[in-house]
Amino acid sequence: MIRVLVAAASVVVRAGLEALLSTSSELTVVGSVSSLNALAQTVADLQPEVVLLELDPADELPVLLVPGPGGTEAALVLLADEPSGAWAAEALRAGVRAVLPPEASA
Repeated sequence: MIRVLVAAASVVVRAGLEALLSTSSELTVVGSVSSLNALAQTVADLQPEVVLLELDPADELPVLLVPGPGGTEAALVLLADEPSGAWAAEALRAGVRAVLPPEASA
């Protein structure tokens, strides 16, 4: 089972993502958070393998979640509405595994 943490400001988005992920026998949702402030501590506490984060491209990438020294071992997947190419490239250079539009399908 792949352990996934869902992070999104909207309770509707979180519930939808959790419901979608729960349909897979290979994934288990270990928790969810609504704010970036709680995200780093929750990642440390729950130790997910993947963090699925809805993030506005106007926001900065949460530095504490970037994989590598001082960061997390979890793969960070961003859901971002209309990210610019430069923003997505910066996120990928920082170690984010994927930047997807919210309407991405399996």
